[in-house]
Amino acid sequence: MLIEKRNNLDKMIGNIDKTLQHLTGETQYTYKERFENMNMNFSQYEEEARHRWGNQAFDEVSSKLNHLSKDEQVELSDSWDSILNKLASLRSQSPKSKEVQIVIKQWYDFLKKNFRYYSLDAFFTV
Repeated sequence: MLIEKRNNLDKMIGNIDKTLQHLTGETQYTYKERFENMNMNFSQYEEEARHRWGNQAFDEVSSKLNHLSKDEQVELSDSWDSILNKLASLRSQSPKSKEVQIVIKQWYDFLKKNFRYYSLDAFFTV
């Protein structure tokens, strides 16, 4: 157990070193590389998610995500990043603009396809 913790700390230190090198222009370091070795523990959010969307919905999404291959996880992450980057690039525009609404629709469709059906009311709370 201590060896596993040490390995995780070494990975985190390596990520910090690479991030610093990236920030100083010494190397390129993609978002994918930054988060690839991190062990993200989302259990702290589980209670809130179960409360907001119910046990069944939470369990369905968790099961689906846990069964994704590494390639599928990367593809999902890339799609997620792409949509969020589009939204970020439109942040100076009115939420009612056609361009923003097109990307919001892409986001809504992405969530429905990859996680579960969202009513418009539920989507509004996301």
